[in-house]
Amino acid sequence: MQELYKKLSQYRKEDICIISDFDATLTQAIKKDMSKGSDSFSVYENNPHLLGEEYIILTNRLFEKYYAIEQDPEVPGDEKELAMVEWWTKEFELYKAHGLNQDVFIEIIQHKLIELKHHVEDFLKLSHSMNIPVVIFSAGVYNLIHGFLQKINADFNNVHVVANIFEFDNSGNFVSTKGDLIHSLNKNFEELSHLPFYSDLRDKKVAIILGDSVSDMNMVRGGDFEEVISIGFFNTLPGHKDYERRLKAHQETFDIVLDGREDLGKVVELLKSIQ
Repeated sequence: MQELYKKLSQYRKEDICIISDFDATLTQAIKKDMSKGSDSFSVYENNPHLLGEEYIILTNRLFEKYYAIEQDPEVPGDEKELAMVEWWTKEFELYKAHGLNQDVFIEIIQHKLIELKHHVEDFLKLSHSMNIPVVIFSAGVYNLIHGFLQKINADFNNVHVVANIFEFDNSGNFVSTKGDLIHSLNKNFEELSHLPFYSDLRDKKVAIILGDSVSDMNMVRGGDFEEVISIGFFNTLPGHKDYERRLKAHQETFDIVLDGREDLGKVVELLKSIQ
């Protein structure tokens, strides 16, 4: 981290913006006891009462097929993108078929069935006090992310969520997503240029990236930054057949690679060093 402190020492807080993934970056993908945490998609598998056992069987089939493609550094980018569109489209169809509704979202948020990493609240409050724009750029669900921000009283005007917005009918049932589909591989800076808060970002000299997948580096693709500082959480457990290959890809991609069990304490300290 000392190298990152050195890079940032030549800039002011007014020069900086933060672009962060949500699932498995701001949420606990791996708990201290090495068990897996829930994210916007796995929360239903880890809590079968939400959408039922049949949903879990079908979504696991999709995960086994598409996650390996997403994480494989040898699969060409255009091939990956097609696979991600297929995955998200099929997953959202499963949601409709198995009764996803607004009450499910309320339960997830109120009972914290997705757990945020420790110090996420500190990270967001500090960025707010420093007036540093934060973009939470996610292939997950806007409604859930925004709900969690409200839950921890961190729905600040400097925090902008860009994710898949779910729309519901008058009975509260999920019917569709609004606008273009956001998946893990089409998150890039150019996609932010048509959004109202883009004016807060375009003149920044430094982007701090928080992610868990090598594709999260695309979040600054198309941006004109003097410096990009990247922090990647590595969520593959030792013993996994692709552990070494994925670790190498992370180390070659991010400035700093943190164990997936780590919280946001080091990110908070990095921001404090700017102050």
